[in-house]
Amino acid sequence: MRGSLLSARRFSLSIVVLAALAPWLLPSLGCSGTLEGKGDRDGSASTKDGGGKPVEDSSVGLDGSLGKACFNRDDCDEGQLCLGGICQPNPCLTENPCGDDDRCDAACVALVDPCAGVDCPEDNTCVDGECIAGCLPVTCRGVNCPDGEYCDRSSGQCAALSPCEAECGAGNACHYECIPPNPCDVVSCDESQFCVGGECLDNPCFGITCNAGSFCVNGVCTETCNCDPDCPAGKACVVGECKCIPTCKADAACGEDNGCGGKCFGSCEEDGFSCNPKNNKCECAPQCEGKACGDPDGCGGKCKPSCGAGKVCDVDKAACVCAPSCPGAGSVTCGQDIVNTCPDESCSGKGTKCPGGQKCENNTCVCNPSCPGAGSVTCGAAIQNTCPGENCNGTGTKCPGGQQCSNGMCVCKPSCPSAGSVTCGEAIQNTCQGANCPGSGTKCPGGQTCNNGACCTPSCPPDLACGQSVSNGCGGTCNGSKCDQSGYECKNKECVCKPVCLPGAKCGDSDGCGGECVGSCSTGFTCAEDKDDKGDYECVAKICDGGCPCGKTCSLGECVPIVCGGGKPVCGCGVCCPAGQSCVGGACVPDIQ
Repeated sequence: MRGSLLSARRFSLSIVVLAALAPWLLPSLGCSGTLEGKGDRDGSASTKDGGGKPVEDSSVGLDGSLGKACFNRDDCDEGQLCLGGICQPNPCLTENPCGDDDRCDAACVALVDPCAGVDCPEDNTCVDGECIAGCLPVTCRGVNCPDGEYCDRSSGQCAALSPCEAECGAGNACHYECIPPNPCDVVSCDESQFCVGGECLDNPCFGITCNAGSFCVNGVCTETCNCDPDCPAGKACVVGECKCIPTCKADAACGEDNGCGGKCFGSCEEDGFSCNPKNNKCECAPQCEGKACGDPDGCGGKCKPSCGAGKVCDVDKAACVCAPSCPGAGSVTCGQDIVNTCPDESCSGKGTKCPGGQKCENNTCVCNPSCPGAGSVTCGAAIQNTCPGENCNGTGTKCPGGQQCSNGMCVCKPSCPSAGSVTCGEAIQNTCQGANCPGSGTKCPGGQTCNNGACCTPSCPPDLACGQSVSNGCGGTCNGSKCDQSGYECKNKECVCKPVCLPGAKCGDSDGCGGECVGSCSTGFTCAEDKDDKGDYECVAKICDGGCPCGKTCSLGECVPIVCGGGKPVCGCGVCCPAGQSCVGGACVPDIQ
């Protein structure tokens, strides 16, 4: 089984770039290509859920049972994730550290640099401990993080580890990921498209395969190792640009020059000191493990450990004391003192809690005056206050259907039906006796019109020429519309050429009358009238004046936020990495199996 799983050595690098790089480019750029790698079974190079390297058909799980080998979550049963190349129980089903709105996920992350000590041949890059063809950025190269942290490949910075229970192999650990809601989670796009902000956009690189070490940008294969002129000493060609490569080694000293104007994270010579990953400086590391509240921390301060529920560490008293807390006034009975949770502490003010319909006034619960709406009280009846002794203004206006309140009495509400609902010539009757309606009815059978109180059938000559007008015999007019010349129509009593733009017509096609059609254009372009030649239409790029800021892309002439599917963060300034790839130094690179 292992031989068949590891037989394929090529996988596809498909990078989706979504940034308005220049006004003449499409509002979205697609990237894809081919890089050399190891251990890919089907060309997908997918490591969803932190799948990791493939293993034999079965492996030993955390509880000693055998687990099934996998490449992604689709290989595993329901309730399992592919972690470390083994189908294991989904940690999110037993513990969920995420909020109600976020989705819990888990992945295996590297605790040490897997490329430490790996030398790759020219025009190759070490990614996850494997040499692959291409000159790609690797953000976590030479980064060593302190205990409890790992290097986030999307930023190249040390981040806090949120540990979960799973077997990830030596040098790796299971890490919880909280993924925020994404409009693309409920969108299904064609394989030739990708989703941005809930909208499916065409991928111009769909179906394009590039040579090893290159990838597609906007339908064109781009060499990652092509830098002209060659890069000077101390720099390397990365995705076609000369970049400074940090020289930090695994045994580097904290604060050592990284060769690119920065400092290395590393070890500190002085006992009790550790390297602060935020500034790469040796700083005194407080030693408070197993020490009591107020004990010296070894750095000139005092230890402040957790004291349990309801207590805090008071370093001045060197003891855990009650944590003062004052409940809200609305949770304490009206007029009663607000009592602190700690006996020796006090709270200001008094409670304001009262039963429904009452309010706290001068530390006493009293009726809360309220006047119901006039429309809920019978017409003419006085509006009663909910509190005795309190008054309300006015009287009610509530009446049965078809009636209205007038001078304290319910009376018929006058209403006149429409003329079109009353027979032609008949008087329109009001719904209330004694009330009148103006006019008479106009209702006639189909094909007839009401003329002088009688139904009449109008008649017009069938071949009346355009521009001619005659009586229709019922008080109306017949207007001619016939044009003898083919391709002409009657407009404003004149025969004029009738433009024809069939469905599917291209922008600028002739309309047969000396004009041009407003037709279709290629993806990313729109049909617009020539400013210098009115009536002429041409395809122009949909652009955003001034370009779009980082993190947004130009779509249909507007800058919209880039939102990656599956809860993935935007890579660099505007990249959404597809399944099986991760953000490394602002570019998507394949996960190595």
